Amino acid sequence: MAKVLYLDNFNNFDFFLEVSKFSSDIDMDFIVFNDEKNRIVNSLPFKSYKLKASFLSTSVNELITEEEYRIAIKNDRLLKLLPCGLSIKLMRNYVDQVEKIIDSKSYDLVLGEISWGLEYLVFLLCKRKGIKYRHLLYLPLKTVRAVTFDADHSMSSLAECADCHTEAEFKISYSDICLRVKECFEKGNIPAKYKTIISSDYREWKPLWWLSAFSYHINKRTYAPLYKNSAVTLQEALSAPFKKVLYFPLHVQPESTPDYVSPYYSDQFELIERVSKQLGDEVVILVKEHPNKFSPRSVRGFKRLKKNKNVVFLSLSENAKDIMEKADLVLTIAGTSCLEAANVRKPAIAFSNIYYTSFPGVFDGRQALENNQLKLLVETALKHTEFSDNANGLVEEFGVTGFVHEPMLFPELFEVQNLKAVEDLIIHVCKSKVDS
Repeated sequence: MAKVLYLDNFNNFDFFLEVSKFSSDIDMDFIVFNDEKNRIVNSLPFKSYKLKASFLSTSVNELITEEEYRIAIKNDRLLKLLPCGLSIKLMRNYVDQVEKIIDSKSYDLVLGEISWGLEYLVFLLCKRKGIKYRHLLYLPLKTVRAVTFDADHSMSSLAECADCHTEAEFKISYSDICLRVKECFEKGNIPAKYKTIISSDYREWKPLWWLSAFSYHINKRTYAPLYKNSAVTLQEALSAPFKKVLYFPLHVQPESTPDYVSPYYSDQFELIERVSKQLGDEVVILVKEHPNKFSPRSVRGFKRLKKNKNVVFLSLSENAKDIMEKADLVLTIAGTSCLEAANVRKPAIAFSNIYYTSFPGVFDGRQALENNQLKLLVETALKHTEFSDNANGLVEEFGVTGFVHEPMLFPELFEVQNLKAVEDLIIHVCKSKVDS
């Protein structure tokens, strides 16, 4: 029987509880943060551990460095609002409690998200203790497939999902998922299932969310107008002849992909500035804000980046396909723009170890950036001529035909075919070996 520990992210709890009830081949324990969920799990034949918030000093865990704690906190949308010393104490206490739980049983797999500081730290803890921590996600294919990833979303972790046998499948299109999520957030139609609860989860501390919301609205009134007033049309941006055109579409933030897939490069303005200085005047870097919404970004960072003559901000009205067509190369932390570029035979550079960097024509730019050799890598990428005719096809056999998402938005997650497919995936990953 597969021994699995689930670390609650407070939005996928219902789904994994249903999987554990459905499966007779998975022995799943739960780490939760509030009394309501603790009571629910304990009313069933499952084991529940409730973490307790504490700011008391605890022993230093040598498996995680001080710098890693600081990076995890800096990239967490709520923890960074607290004094860093307090956040470190809170995280050290949580990690100490999680380590005791992990040591109490020989788990095959720890399941959780990697979109918050604590989850990233638990991933590091598990990795260094030789335990597999995986995030259950879906691939952005025409018909989505459920897979598991490590924090890097690396090809080595994706490869663990190869040859997963299941007779179950639940089909849903990637475009339908995106549309429903977008409509839900635009209309504010997100149902709240749980009544007022006693929680030790900082993600459920309302004052932090109020502070975060206040910060977001202040930023919206400052950064958004600055961007709009500085943005130009694509035609204006390409007025300087004989320069290579690089396109950097910005990630939405906060969001797990830029924040924890590549945590040391999550400040996109800082990253673009470093790229700009290494490449010089031989290129023009077209930067475009995400079309769905303005993210809370540093006004100071924007103003500093704007001073770089080879950086141009594009109007939101410009079409991404038109920009891609004009671009010679695409830059991103870990965005799907890499896939889009590869599919139209354009080279791309990602500043992460995401699985795209295993595709022909997609390069990992981190080492070149750190060694001040990015210009050489760009020259190599621009000369690249070998591409896949179907980049998405390189991964369409991984995982299972099914998906994992917020069950309040997607109640069809609970259909038997999806539960069975995900069950088979979890058992398969528990048995598969890590490719080191």
